[in-house]
Amino acid sequence: MVGQRWDLEVTEMLGFSPGWVERLEADLAKRGRLHPPGGSDYFIFPQNCFYDIPDLAVGRAGWDNWMIYEARQRGWDCVDCTDSVRIIHQDHDYRHLPGGQPHYRLPETNDNVRLGGGPRTIFTLQDSNRRLVDGQLVAAERTGRIFWREIEIFPLVQLHSFLLANLFFAFFHPRRAYHELRNWLRRIS
Repeated sequence: MVGQRWDLEVTEMLGFSPGWVERLEADLAKRGRLHPPGGSDYFIFPQNCFYDIPDLAVGRAGWDNWMIYEARQRGWDCVDCTDSVRIIHQDHDYRHLPGGQPHYRLPETNDNVRLGGGPRTIFTLQDSNRRLVDGQLVAAERTGRIFWREIEIFPLVQLHSFLLANLFFAFFHPRRAYHELRNWLRRIS
């Protein structure tokens, strides 16, 4: 089970007097922002599911994407709970990271992507195959874009083939594939 978070700037101490939940929910409705589906901030899974996790830097880009990829390629249901579970994330800056840069600009992100299997394994919440809505498990919405994404990831999640995944990627994203190939050739020469 995974989901999007709600981002909220919290500048004052939270008081936990009666009615605090209602006050926080009202503030969230007024000023909160649903985080883009590329990032997942929570994972709920049985303890024995992920027994062979690469040495990913948790909390940096790529690790959460690998969790979704791993679930899908193992044939497990990956349930997007965004509609049913509300998680609030306090806005913050990046002073705690080198140079005050966001984590996706740091070498750890590139390491995570490499350790997780490369750019084809960057799965997002849109790659979930189920949703939790009003306490019911339902199939994920299937828009045209998501239908084509399912075709694109078929070699990874069903055939476990990175070669075919790269070929499908090149078919669906020829410009991006060309730029990746060009950058790869520069690095090896």
